[in-house]
Parts: sequence; C-alpha cells; structure tokens
Amino acid sequence: SRKEADPGGDLLLVGLFSAVMAHFIETQLCIATVATRLHWWLYVGLAAAMLWRSAGADEGKAGSPGGPASGEDAEVLPAAWIGMAACTSLAMMVLLFGLYQTSLGWRAQAPALALLVGSTWVGGMIASAGDAGGRLRRRLTAFAVRTAVAFLLFAGVYVPWTSWRPRAAVKLVRFAAQQSHATSVLYAAIFLVLIASAWQGAGGRSCAGGGGRLRKLRWAVGLGLLLLAAASIVRTNLDAARADCFAKQAQVYQQSGQWDAAAVLYQEAIRLQPRQDEYRAGRAMALAAKKACQQGAGPAADRLLAEATSLLERALRRSPLDFRHPRAMAKVYQFWASLSGGDVERLARAEMADAFYCQAAARIPNYVPIRNEWSGLWLEHAQLPRARAIAQEALRVDDRWGATRLLLARIHVAAGDDQAALRELEEATDGQNVPAAAWAEKARVLGHLGDLKAAIDCARSAVAGEPGNCGYRKNLALLYQRDGQIGPALEEARAAYGSAPADEQESLGRLIRELTDAQPPGP
Repeated sequence: SRKEADPGGDLLLVGLFSAVMAHFIETQLCIATVATRLHWWLYVGLAAAMLWRSAGADEGKAGSPGGPASGEDAEVLPAAWIGMAACTSLAMMVLLFGLYQTSLGWRAQAPALALLVGSTWVGGMIASAGDAGGRLRRRLTAFAVRTAVAFLLFAGVYVPWTSWRPRAAVKLVRFAAQQSHATSVLYAAIFLVLIASAWQGAGGRSCAGGGGRLRKLRWAVGLGLLLLAAASIVRTNLDAARADCFAKQAQVYQQSGQWDAAAVLYQEAIRLQPRQDEYRAGRAMALAAKKACQQGAGPAADRLLAEATSLLERALRRSPLDFRHPRAMAKVYQFWASLSGGDVERLARAEMADAFYCQAAARIPNYVPIRNEWSGLWLEHAQLPRARAIAQEALRVDDRWGATRLLLARIHVAAGDDQAALRELEEATDGQNVPAAAWAEKARVLGHLGDLKAAIDCARSAVAGEPGNCGYRKNLALLYQRDGQIGPALEEARAAYGSAPADEQESLGRLIRELTDAQPPGP
C-alpha cells in the first residue's frame, strides 16, 4: 500500500543513500573524480522524473472510469522500473568515468571494469524484475536494451576521447581541453538519460485523456526547470570539473619541472574558476620555481611563494575541512625550505610543512600519497628516522602501494642499507603495472651491489615503461658500459641525448665521446 501511495519512493531512498556513499568514497579514498554535487543534481532530476511519472499515472486513472489498466495494457503505464533503468545506466557511466585510467590501458582494466559494471547491470536488472509478473521476459529485455545502449553510447565517446594524446608540446592546452571536454560528455550523457526517463514517465497513453491543458502546463514548467538546471549545472559544477582537469595536468608538468606549461594550465583553470585560490597559489608556486631555476633563491621567488601561502590561507578559511588546501600549503613550504639559505630557516619551513602535512593526513587518513609526500619531506632533510616512521605508517594503511615501497627503499639507501632497500624493491616490482621509477631504483641498487646482469634487466624495464626519460636511458648506458657492452651503451646514450633537456646534454655528450673512443676499430 505504501508503494501505491508513493511510487518510486524506495528508488529515491536508494539514490539518496548512493549520494551519501559517493561523498564518503570521494572524501576518504579520493578515487572519485565526479563531484558529489553531481550526485545531488542527478537524484533531484530523477525525483522530478518519478513525480512526473506519478502525476501522469494519476491523471490516467482520473480520466479512465475503469481505473488502471490490466493485463498487457498495464505495461503502457509508466512503471517504476524505468527509473531503475535510468539509475542503473547512470551508475554504469559514473563507474567508467571515475575508475577508467588512460595510463593503465584498456586491456589491463577491462576485467575489473567488466566485473563492476556488469554486476551493477545485473543488480539493476534483478531489482527491476520484482513486480513483472507474467511479463518478466519482456521487462528484462526492455531493461537490458535501454541500459546497454545508453552505457555503450557513453563509453564509445568517452574512452577514445580521454585516450587521445598530443604529439607536440604546442598542443598542450588543447590536450587538456580535450580531457576536460570528456567531463562534458559525462554530464551530457546524464542529462540525456534524465530527459529520456522523464519523457517515458510523462509520455504514456495514460496522459492522452482529459486534462490536456494541465499536461501542457506541466511540460512547459518542466522544460523551463530543465533549462534552468542545465545552466546551473554548467555554472556551478561542470566548469569546476573542467578547471580541475586543467589543474591536474598542471600538477603533472609542475612535478616534472616544466614551469611555463604548468603556469599556462593553471591560468586556464583560473579562467574557469576565478574564485579558486588554490589554482592561483599553484600558478604562483610554478612561477616561483621558474624564478629560482633562472636566478636562484632571491626576493622574487620569496615574494611569489609568500603570495601562494596568502592565497592558500584564504582558501583554508573558506573551506577548513578540505584536505587539498593544507596539502598544497605543505608543498609550498617544502619547496620554500629547499630554497632557504640558512639551516635554521630551512628547518623552520620544513617544520611548517610538517604541520600542514599532519593536518592533511588527519582529514583524509586513508589517502596514502599524502603520507608518502610527508615522508619525502624528511628524506630531503636527511632526517631518516622521521621519514621511515611516516612511510611505515603509510604501509600500514596499504601494504600493496608500490610507491611507498619505493620510498622506503630510498630511505634504506640513504641509510646505507642496500640489502633492506632491495627487499623493499622486490615487493614494489612484484606485480603488474609496476612504475618505471621502481625499476630504475632497483637497477641502481643492483648496480651498486655489483649484480650487473640483473641491474641491466631492471634498467631495460624502466626504459620500456618511460621511453622518453633520458635519465633512465643514461643509467642503462652506464650499466652497459660497466658490463663492457660498448655498442648498446652508445646506442642508449645517443637516444638519451635526443630527449635530454639542455642542462643534461653536455654530460651526455661527454659520455658519447667516451664511448665512441672506447669502441674497437672496425675491420
């Protein structure tokens, strides 16, 4: 009787619970790239579609003296399973959007994605079959076709779009724009599914009777609300998601020392979200790093870093519970400490970074990368016990995180314990999708221990993982040279020279000349 009075109420309750769970996953595990607000918009739209369907069904009952249809005609009335089909399609899209990683490739992720998306599809199908009665086969066929078509249309656009890569650096902003447009694909797909479910809910033959004027009024109001919702979503959420795509790309270039590219991408993020202080702070830090590289530590870099801390302090006041702000503040102070001249000043800024890392870790305790960055702070300052304790705490959170094993190996190397470092690196390289940095570090440790054959194999794996990394190729060339393989060493040194930045080309040029002189004379 409750379902008859409130059709679709259980579905909306599940939707509300899903939104809460999505918020928990996003904040605690930091794996969702879809903002929580999107889920609220999604379920508000579904609520409107369900109420719309309910009103249409009530109108059909009022216009029909015999009450609701029965038998085959009952299927003409909009049913609750249509809302379930919409929810299932949206859940499958969000899973693909949130979990698909272009860096891992499609084949490596296909089994896990197939399991998650497939179980969601089957679960929705089972839930929709509860009241099908004698029309079970017809119901399941309609459900399967509608949800599969919606998901495949989305996947067919989204996966190729996000997998595209630029061939030239001049396409940098265009590339980031392509990635941010992929977010637009998700929003457009969600909007189309909502419109389709609302159309299905209001377009049954039950609405064809009396009350035509009321039906037209309802459609006019609904269309107006739909346009208002679209404008609000673009302004409040879609632009924020697109700006985040630019900012994440900027962070990648910032980590690799390409300051100009990072500044350009941060500027694009600021254009989309001018009130986001962390984007302005990131740009200021990139420009400060550029100044420091060109002119060394000085007033210009200090002024830009002070501006970054001021902006992040304002962001912290606005959003005191957002873990990203103290994390960004810690990175600013960590970089500032590396530029400081005196030991006292350097340590004071490192302690400031430590305090902000502590705040960030307290707000998202299960997010291992923050603890790794925190440990790396004290590794930089040669305080190995503090670095080791923080890294071991990260390992207790997730003992399969390869980056933590790599960090611990570097701490052991700094302490002079190569055997302990090798044990950590064995763990880090035992599995699939091993980062190239782990292979490179393992090659370095094995080379130090004198196992050149194993070191060369690991160095080859590092080069295969990142063919454009001149440091990995140079390391492989040096290992070949130590092993007496002059030809392969010369080949790798020349390949490294072709992709090396200007400050590395001089040392690689000397290595190439040395290897050329060491080559045996030809026949």
